[in-house]
Amino acid sequence: MKRRLAGHCYGLPRGRVTRPKIGDIHGASVALKTLIEAIDPQPEDTIVVLGDTIDCGPDSRGVLDQLIALSSRCHLVALLGNHEEMLLNALDSRSEFNYWFKLGGEQSLRSYSSAIRPGPEVIPRELQNFSRMFCRERAGLRRFLLLRSTTRTERGTTP
Repeated sequence: MKRRLAGHCYGLPRGRVTRPKIGDIHGASVALKTLIEAIDPQPEDTIVVLGDTIDCGPDSRGVLDQLIALSSRCHLVALLGNHEEMLLNALDSRSEFNYWFKLGGEQSLRSYSSAIRPGPEVIPRELQNFSRMFCRERAGLRRFLLLRSTTRTERGTTP
């Protein structure tokens, strides 16, 4: 039986390799856990994460922990979204940090600690390292790509 959850098909039949895609997780660790349980990935499966894993939602830390654990269960292809890119830019500049902080970075930081002082120096190492892994092959996570939309931005305008 196939069911639908948030636009994603799950309850996939066994006996064939699956390649589910999960997008715009935005710190929603409970929803991600539900999807992963429903998909029940096997070692031969490939799950593609379409970027924007962090920011906006309450538990970016929990999302990243789940994705790291998932990478040991199956092939994980994680694509860099604009929120991961904003985080990487925030590491280098106070103005970029302020931009990221306003667009969901505050929630990501709060998932690590409720006592935060705004500034690039407070970004936890785990969050920095994971976001950098989107650009490099590390820690069992297979391929990480930077995708940029050439037709539309997240706000729906043409660049």
